[in-house]
Amino acid sequence: MIDQIVDAYAAASTRLLVFDYDGVLTPIIDHPELAQPTEEVRDMLRELSGQPGTKPVVVSGRDQVTLERWLGDLSIDMSAEHGHFSRYAGSWHANTSVDMPWRADVESLMEQLAVEYPESQIELKQASVIWHYRRVSDPLDEHAIEQRFARVVRDRAIIMAGKRAIDVRAFGADKGRAVRHWYDEQGWDFVLCMGDDVTDESMFATLPEPVWTVRVGGGETVARHQLADQADVITLLRRLASS
Repeated sequence: MIDQIVDAYAAASTRLLVFDYDGVLTPIIDHPELAQPTEEVRDMLRELSGQPGTKPVVVSGRDQVTLERWLGDLSIDMSAEHGHFSRYAGSWHANTSVDMPWRADVESLMEQLAVEYPESQIELKQASVIWHYRRVSDPLDEHAIEQRFARVVRDRAIIMAGKRAIDVRAFGADKGRAVRHWYDEQGWDFVLCMGDDVTDESMFATLPEPVWTVRVGGGETVARHQLADQADVITLLRRLASS
């Protein structure tokens, strides 16, 4: 499949490249705050952004500050916090008004969980709160914990269970809505959209054929194609950057 993508990319005059961050541009690690991009990844994004008619975009659940610190010097567009904020032409914009009357209740629950599972951690953002338990070694009942969140949230927010994390975020945005901004900019000859998690499914679902939607890793997906792991993404990027 990598050969097919590279051939279609090389034959196109205008190209939109949409990448999730964690699990796509970088591997999933136990300490999310340490998942900065390698210099090779940054160089490949820089090379792609310099190719005529090519627009790389990073659409992530990460916050603006982190994305700006790691990628802000590159000439690429970005979306943060699952579409609540986007960067066009170097400036950040809020795509929705953020209403979070549930935030104090959710933070209180996460603080309880942090006591029960000391290896877990809480990540606070402008439009969401995330409880990470990638480092928790003791067994836990994920379904029961999700039910605890559901009782606290009471349909006031979106609860998204990802890879060893529970993300509670404000209504009004998702990655699918974010990516449509760039997709609708023009009639692209080639579009590639890559993600690895349930939070990326809204991107895959909103993009029609013949877009190359690619799920990285296993799991049920509406994406039309799959790559085995994040190392395959790097292989693909190397070939696109040198195309």
